[in-house]
Amino acid sequence: MGDSETSVYSIHGLLVSSQMPLEAPRIDGSSREEEARGSESHSSEYQIAAGEPRDVPHRPPPGPLLAELRLGELAFWASEDGEKRGRWTLRYAGTCDVVLDSEQRRIVVHACPGSDPGIISTLLGAGVLSHALTAEGRLVLHAAAVEVGGRALAIAGPSGAGKSTVAALLCAGGARLVTDDALRIDPIDGAAVCFPGNQTLRLRPTAASLGEEIEGAELSESADGRTTVGPPHVAGAPLELAAVLLPLPSREASEPGVARLSAREGLVELISNPRLAAWQVTWPVVQHFDASAKLAESVPVYRATVPWGPPFQPAPAAELLSTLSSPAVRPASG
Repeated sequence: MGDSETSVYSIHGLLVSSQMPLEAPRIDGSSREEEARGSESHSSEYQIAAGEPRDVPHRPPPGPLLAELRLGELAFWASEDGEKRGRWTLRYAGTCDVVLDSEQRRIVVHACPGSDPGIISTLLGAGVLSHALTAEGRLVLHAAAVEVGGRALAIAGPSGAGKSTVAALLCAGGARLVTDDALRIDPIDGAAVCFPGNQTLRLRPTAASLGEEIEGAELSESADGRTTVGPPHVAGAPLELAAVLLPLPSREASEPGVARLSAREGLVELISNPRLAAWQVTWPVVQHFDASAKLAESVPVYRATVPWGPPFQPAPAAELLSTLSSPAVRPASG
């Protein structure tokens, strides 16, 4: 964490200069200038710096509480600086404190001694930058996404719903990864546009074998016992969002199936799957509801029954990919 070398990444529509690695493409100076000039979708550049190490206790940081989440030994809090609005402390108990200044576009990471750098990189690319985007008023779904036929398909759901597994199945069938775990979606020129984010998949042990089905993928083991999969082909630019899929894993089904939800059902699912939850204040909840309502007007939402393993069969994955890339997934006119 003490390494001061800085790399520039393009992630979630942001240009991020970071002293610690992110799971996203690095860009050189010329690419950085082109992206900054050529895309109105990019927000101001963020800087991520490594701060002084500190002990990170299992209690909320000082200041008015914004969010709180406790899952056994895992605990997270977000609080706002009482003297400066827009400066938050994100506390991942036992791992790191992250000071996010949305006005200055600056993030400082204070790692707990002995913390795994890989875990911190994952937190930065998903949770921390999702907070930065939320502070800017952006919609961020708890979703993976893949590119099929030049458009994006989002795979949304809560933790453990099979998002990364379905994304891996589709990548094994020829799709390109857009993001895992967090998906930014903006309304641009009447369309819903999503952005490349974390471009590695983190698979649970029961689905780890899928990494080997993606030809040319780089595999490694994460600190929390998952298999990290880096596909060789990933999306490199913002894409129009064709549909949102809600995976329904089934050990009984032999073939995949896709059913479109009603507008009301789709809206309920969208508002139920924000990347960030456990808010103790109302404005992020209202913001997510309003953005989800607008998204539901233009993008169809589907329930996708997926034959489940292990073992996972490549044939159903190819069939599902064919079904999803058919005209049936395109939004109905009007």
